[in-house]
Amino acid sequence: MQAEFLLSREQNRTLGVSRCTNQNYRLHFHTHIEICLVTEGEEEVWINDRRQVLKAGDFSVAWSYDAHGYRTERASKSLSLVIPPELFREFQPLLAGYRTRENFFTDAVLFEKLRASVESILQTDSELLRKGYIYVILGILLENVAIEDTQEQTHPTLVSRVLLYLNQSYRENITLQSVAAEFGYHPSYLSRLFKNTLRIGFNHYLTVLRLRETLLLMRAGEKNVTEAALESGFQSLRSFYRCFQVEFGCTPREYLLYNPS
Repeated sequence: MQAEFLLSREQNRTLGVSRCTNQNYRLHFHTHIEICLVTEGEEEVWINDRRQVLKAGDFSVAWSYDAHGYRTERASKSLSLVIPPELFREFQPLLAGYRTRENFFTDAVLFEKLRASVESILQTDSELLRKGYIYVILGILLENVAIEDTQEQTHPTLVSRVLLYLNQSYRENITLQSVAAEFGYHPSYLSRLFKNTLRIGFNHYLTVLRLRETLLLMRAGEKNVTEAALESGFQSLRSFYRCFQVEFGCTPREYLLYNPS
C-alpha cells in the first residue's frame, strides 16, 4: 500500500519540535521537511524505497513529499523537527527543480551542529530565534547534501492544495480533468507535476484513497462490500474488485482475514 498523505500534519502549519521515546509511525508524507536525530538506542527508518537502522549519532531527513515512517524494536530516544513550507520559503529557489537522493546521515560533526540548534529551539519561546535556528539547520543541510537537477520545477503550494482537495473530494466522481479545471491548469501539466513530485500517478493515488476508505468502512462492520465501495467513490463493484486485486493481489475478504486491523 502506498504511503498515506498525513492530512493532520499538512493542516498544521506550525513548527513541530519534540523529544521522542520509542518512536513508531506508519509510512506517510507531507510538504514539510522532517528531521529525526537519534540520541539513544536504535531506530528503524523508512524513506521512500530505502530502510536504515539509525544508531545514536545518526540522523535522517525526509524532504518534502518523501514517504517516511519510523519503528523502534527495542528502545530509542530521538529529537524530531518538522518544518512547514512557510518556514523555508526563502530556500525554495534553491530547492525548486532539484531533488536530493540523500536521506540518511552518519556524520558526528553534522549531528552535533543540528542537535545544538534543535535543543536551542526547544529552549526558547521566541519565534524570531526559532526561525533563525531553522535557517541555520537548513543552511547546514544544503551545504552538505548532494542535490540533483531534475529539470522539473516543483510547485509545493499547488501540490499541497491538490492533495487537500483530493482528501476532501475522493468520494465524489472526480477525474484528473475535473481537478485540473478546478485549479485552472492543463491536465497533462497537473499529471506530470503530480508524478514528478509524489512518484505516483494521479489516478493511482486517487484509487489508493478510495481503497483505504473502503477498507475502513468494511472494518467498521456497518457496510457490506458494495455499499463501502460505492460510498468510497468507486463507480461500480467491478472496478473496485479490479483495483483491489491489482493493489493487494487478493480479494477484500482474504485481505481482511489476514489484516483484521
